[in-house]
Amino acid sequence: MIELLIVLALTSITVSFSYTALNYVQRMLKSFNSQNNFIQTYTHIKKVIDYNALKADRIVEVNVNDFVFYGDSISIQFAITETGIVLKKGIQRDSLQIKVEHLTKNYEAMNNTKWQNKLLKNLSLDYQYKKQKFSFCLNKNHDAATKLKLDREE
Repeated sequence: MIELLIVLALTSITVSFSYTALNYVQRMLKSFNSQNNFIQTYTHIKKVIDYNALKADRIVEVNVNDFVFYGDSISIQFAITETGIVLKKGIQRDSLQIKVEHLTKNYEAMNNTKWQNKLLKNLSLDYQYKKQKFSFCLNKNHDAATKLKLDREE
């Protein structure tokens, strides 16, 4: 009889540990899925921004933290808001919900006062996602012909 009670007690302890382990694994998978979705969205938006920065003739800041990529036949809006990053191309809209920290902008030196502090050269920002720090950096080298054309513009 005592052996039966010992077996029942050990079985109940084993079942309790199994449910605890299952609960822990489920929480880990939920966290992993959330982080995986964030990384996929971040990677997609970063890839789109890098591609459009390469193809653009110039990147201009039209409002505070609101930029436009000007290409041959298309313009793409890139905005940094309080709630995240938004990328608009025609009717398409991609967004990444993050809180931006340490935003730094550098501009091309221009002689024309209309284009001073407008032609973006470098943009970098930091943000955190669940206590992990991510950095975002965008560099654009404008060619001399584009800068000369904008300097001569009135």
